[in-house]
Amino acid sequence: LGSSAGFSIDWRLKRALGESDSMLSALHGMTVIPRLDDPLFSWESQVTIQRRKTDILDFSEPEGARVVTVAGKAVHSWQRIEDGIRVLLNEPVMGKTLIRFDGILTGETAGEAESRSKIYTVGPPGLISAYSNSGYLAICSTRPERLEIKPSAGAVEVALSEGTFPSVGPEDKRCFSYTDEDIRVELTTSEEPRSFESRAAGLVRVLEGGVSLDAIYQVDVTHGSEYRFSLSLPSPWKIVHLEALARGKGSPKRNLSW
Repeated sequence: LGSSAGFSIDWRLKRALGESDSMLSALHGMTVIPRLDDPLFSWESQVTIQRRKTDILDFSEPEGARVVTVAGKAVHSWQRIEDGIRVLLNEPVMGKTLIRFDGILTGETAGEAESRSKIYTVGPPGLISAYSNSGYLAICSTRPERLEIKPSAGAVEVALSEGTFPSVGPEDKRCFSYTDEDIRVELTTSEEPRSFESRAAGLVRVLEGGVSLDAIYQVDVTHGSEYRFSLSLPSPWKIVHLEALARGKGSPKRNLSW
């Protein structure tokens, strides 16, 4: 400093990775398929970038969901961060860009083994540091499983034609709109109670070459649905052939495996 009596320092805080002067907003559309097995979701985010270009977008992961893949024409790569999902774009952009997220729902198992059920509590996604996060949450039917939907305050049911969301899963859906990021929808999926009746008729053939049994079983499902049955035979009988019979003329013949 030599013989100077004083000095001044001019400093500037270095911009941290992820910080931006951009003005951000996002319209989200999310479709969930809350079935008992393989519960999935798809989420599309239409991001609007104004005032300054950016190549980094940070998203909060929806509650009750875990992202597995991220895609989009402008997407270079993505990674997990403490607050959610960071999406890196191919280059700094301004205007509108569409990003697609796919993944699985995470729920809690409830009920007995004979009648399984799962509870999914789903919240909306969000674009971090955006001045506006709004969107639509579409919930697919889980038939033949029973689905109970309990939306919180702030989730407004709208016609499917009014919503914007990924076209995945069954066409039978319900759609909710929201502007509050704190809304939640509780989804309880349960197996339908099942019952059936059966009748059987058999013919025993005693021949010189041995003894055989020809039997016909009629199974009527009276409630719910079934795709498999267990059959026990007394010793020493063994099944050597099994086929499904048409119920009437023109009825389709169903294939069986055993």
